[in-house]
Amino acid sequence: MTLSVAPGAGAHVQVIPARAAVDDGVLFTMLVPNERETANTEVELKFPAGTLPYGFEDPPGWKRQTILAPNKSVDRVRWTGSLKPKDFARFTFLAGTPPKAGALDWKAIQTYEDGVKVRWIGAPESESPASRTILAGDVPRQDAGVVARADTKAGGAAPAAETAAKPVAATAAVAGSDGPDWIARGLAAAALLAALGGVMVARHRA
Repeated sequence: MTLSVAPGAGAHVQVIPARAAVDDGVLFTMLVPNERETANTEVELKFPAGTLPYGFEDPPGWKRQTILAPNKSVDRVRWTGSLKPKDFARFTFLAGTPPKAGALDWKAIQTYEDGVKVRWIGAPESESPASRTILAGDVPRQDAGVVARADTKAGGAAPAAETAAKPVAATAAVAGSDGPDWIARGLAAAALLAALGGVMVARHRA
């Protein structure tokens, strides 16, 4: 969806929520404004270490490319499309958060039709800050979807290569599609099957 931005808002690329629970499946939204006089044709978001993206919903007209790190975890995602001046676009995705409290810095780069790149990668007090999400144990959980983390004997967090390999393969297969991604459809199907199973068991016992 592309929406209008109030003139002079002084906005920058933001990822919300600003606070999230540790070790949780979270629905994140990236808000991308265009305050220049030329179209914004590309948006790139680098995923913070330890985050596990597993589902995307893209604005109509935008195509998505997933770029993997050498260990096969998601390094960054690049969207291409056209965002008119004074408008903004909203990109939503599901991601698992790391199991420890701390800060997630979402570094983003906007590329414009005239070749200009605006990098939102700095510290919070800088002129071009990266958006930041604070992870804490006292934030209510979202439990948005299912985070497929690998089991570890020591009880700690699994390496990104193990936990992100399967979700990445699935999302890459549908990159560029409009509307809800595979995760939403899979969860809906699973819920339906579970409900039908409960009905059958109840009838059998009766």
